[in-house]
Amino acid sequence: MAVGVPGTKHKQSTSTDQNDESEFLAPTRAEADTYSANYYAQKHHNPDPEEEAGAVQVKGFDVRVRANRTPYVDMGIWGPFHRKVLRAIKFRTFIPAGDGTYIQKEVPGPSNFDQYTVMWKVFVVACLMTRHVADFALEIYYKNLAKLMRLWPEAWHLVYEADDNMRAEHIERIRRKVVTDIARGEAPPDDWDAAHPWTACFVLAANSKDYWDEHVKERAVAWHAHGGHGAP
Repeated sequence: MAVGVPGTKHKQSTSTDQNDESEFLAPTRAEADTYSANYYAQKHHNPDPEEEAGAVQVKGFDVRVRANRTPYVDMGIWGPFHRKVLRAIKFRTFIPAGDGTYIQKEVPGPSNFDQYTVMWKVFVVACLMTRHVADFALEIYYKNLAKLMRLWPEAWHLVYEADDNMRAEHIERIRRKVVTDIARGEAPPDDWDAAHPWTACFVLAANSKDYWDEHVKERAVAWHAHGGHGAP
């Protein structure tokens, strides 16, 4: 795992989130070694080369989560080896025009579920290297996305947009609801740890049927009802 020049600053906008212009220091050798040791302690082997996150990516992700932000990465700039070519990838989405028709638009992000899966595996490695989300919770979440793709194979744009919104924003609402429920005397969910909440939150996110129905199922039905296409 390569590290940067000591003292060098990197932007989150080129590492984790295109909309985040904050900066962080390059990872040190000690930090990179800790990331690798964390992963090995959980998986008992090193990550496959095509799935290994770069040290800068992992440090950016770690800094983001430690700042009490969601464990989010932008799949439009995320991927194996932190390859710059991935920043050019786009997917086609369809936006309601308000009159029953749809407008077709290309936006940054993986163009299909297979491409997403490549990036997801790198995200899993980063989560394990930083110990912010447990492997089993990520597997439950990914299987939910795979199930949605089996149900709506032509609606990748809806599945990805729902996933992106969930990881960026809605999962924080889930966390706050758990905290509120516990304060009211309700039992915490399985695997809940207030200091490290995201494992339980990813499981709850995967099982949030109302959310996925609203953002994928209902929109896919409406989109298909209008022909499943849109004008560029």
